[in-house]
Amino acid sequence: EIAPYASCTEGEANTTGSVYTINSDASAPFDTVTGKEFVVIQSTPVLNDPFAYNSDALDPADVKAIQDLFTSDEVANNEVIFVPEDSENVGMFEKSENERFVLVDDSWFDPIRDLSK
Repeated sequence: EIAPYASCTEGEANTTGSVYTINSDASAPFDTVTGKEFVVIQSTPVLNDPFAYNSDALDPADVKAIQDLFTSDEVANNEVIFVPEDSENVGMFEKSENERFVLVDDSWFDPIRDLSK
């Protein structure tokens, strides 16, 4: 991830054509090019791994209960799971805005599959 070393200074982060500037406090190997800019010529999505279940082993009611809990405000606001930026806690994911678990279907991962075409 480039975030510790550079900041998006023009355009939308992680999109083709956006401009990044190397941070003045960047550590090696970027400490030799602080203040320099670069343009994103292509951006490939990096998706988180899915949480999956065995539909042959779980009752549909249990699947629904698990899905409801994972996508709940209770989990989204759990600071041990989604750690706020200003927290000293250690958790599974960083929370800077509205991060939470969402339900997706298999097609969500098509951008990754398309990389091999």
